[in-house]
Amino acid sequence: MSRAIYFDTFSGISGDMTLGALLHAGLPFDYLQTELAKLSLDSVYRLEMRSCQQQGITGVKLDVLLLDPAEHFHRSLTNIEQLIFNSRLSDTVKNRASAIFRRLAGAESKVHGIAPNDVHFHEVGAVDALVDLVGACIGFDYFQIEEFYCGPLPSGSGFVCSAHGLIPIPAPATLELLTEAGATFAPTVTLSGGIEYPARMEMVTPTGAALVATLCRFERPAFKLNYSGYGYGSKELAWPNALRIWIGETSAKSPESSHQNHSHSHSVQEVNHDHNPKAIHPTQEHHHGPSHPTQESDHQIIQQTVSTTPSEVSVLETNLDDMTPEGLGFLMEKLLAVGALDVYFTPIQMKKNRPAIMLSAIVRPEDEAKLAHLILRESSSFGLRVARLPRYIAGREFDEVEISAGKVRVKRKILDGEGVDVVPEYESVAALARQTGRAWREIYDEVRQALSSASKRSQN
Repeated sequence: MSRAIYFDTFSGISGDMTLGALLHAGLPFDYLQTELAKLSLDSVYRLEMRSCQQQGITGVKLDVLLLDPAEHFHRSLTNIEQLIFNSRLSDTVKNRASAIFRRLAGAESKVHGIAPNDVHFHEVGAVDALVDLVGACIGFDYFQIEEFYCGPLPSGSGFVCSAHGLIPIPAPATLELLTEAGATFAPTVTLSGGIEYPARMEMVTPTGAALVATLCRFERPAFKLNYSGYGYGSKELAWPNALRIWIGETSAKSPESSHQNHSHSHSVQEVNHDHNPKAIHPTQEHHHGPSHPTQESDHQIIQQTVSTTPSEVSVLETNLDDMTPEGLGFLMEKLLAVGALDVYFTPIQMKKNRPAIMLSAIVRPEDEAKLAHLILRESSSFGLRVARLPRYIAGREFDEVEISAGKVRVKRKILDGEGVDVVPEYESVAALARQTGRAWREIYDEVRQALSSASKRSQN
């Protein structure tokens, strides 16, 4: 089984609606703020989360309030990627966020007839949009989402003001994104009382379109529902102006049929087989938020049963003896941003006694040609080797353990239905160390001790 999210877009989608829905589904507000602080922008904005209710349905409205209006300026794609990749965010969050902005830059460049790196994002490049999209990626990482799906989108109608003046709805970049991704649109209908649907307003923003175009397949999967959440927009309509998300478990899939839209979307994360816990906690029909250990023990870990999963990957390799460390680092970032599962360097010695680096990129077979082209374009190499290799992926589960300083996420490896190892997550330990001022090793050791104590109690 794989963790999946379905975007139920009956009122469209935007970055802030997505983040609000994730918060309503159980993403901890404190955790979100701690992770977003890694962008080093927290001195220029403040997050305001409040409960919102329309037509009797409660959800979350999230606002990004700018403390310095001067920060609402235009940013280039390069500026945005520097901000993201220079942060201490996890690689998964960095790669997803970068892929979304690159997808948006591609659409903007096509609409305006300029190169993607020459695109200057207007509202999209401002602090609020960066917070919305990076925050959404933090939420996806928190819930360990592996597969992304989206329902039919309401096109909206009318005109909207932009930096280029009045433009039709959907905005040209929005339409370009959704066309490339093969999105489906909801039909135009008249509801009871003569209410027109979709509404005459922008219901899918460019940021919302970039998010689903980059990550989603446009269908609704069969899956076991675990959590749901509503994220509200600013306007009030005749129906709840909210994005509804469904988070649950789908049947296991191989990387070749993974969560990305194969024709158009950029894969940005290695498939993790994170599975729904067995019922230590019975699933509540209206429960929001991830399951946590029961209170019988402070450190009890939720159990799972999963199996090893066979699959196939491609390995691209080339030897490089004339590239700078800066160029190699940039190439690694680019490969990870557009879908490589892993990238690493190995020191080697080549002919003429030259020290060199062997670049290795592990990729999905369907991404092989795209990433080989990227290596040849961005490196000094004139050729590369390709090998198809089988691999086995151990099952994984994620949970939280509470220690004296706070909660820390842990990851357990599962083989043949049994947990064979469990370790603290680095980013979670680091975040708590920064919050409390305690040493990283001290927190790490306390978590390991808590895990050991919990294991001994479970055996007695």
